[in-house]
Amino acid sequence: MAYRKTRRSKETLALMRAGKDRARMERPAPDYPPSLPELRRRIVITNRTENANEIN
Repeated sequence: MAYRKTRRSKETLALMRAGKDRARMERPAPDYPPSLPELRRRIVITNRTENANEIN
């Protein structure tokens, strides 16, 4: 038999959610990490197919 949520359980869950949200809003805001600069990378691909068959 599937579990069904009754009106009372919905009200209880709504009250719990409201209390949790209220408590979260009363706490101070978290300190976020400072913004990092945008990092750039340069990828260099060297194709050496001409000398691939040579053995050094």
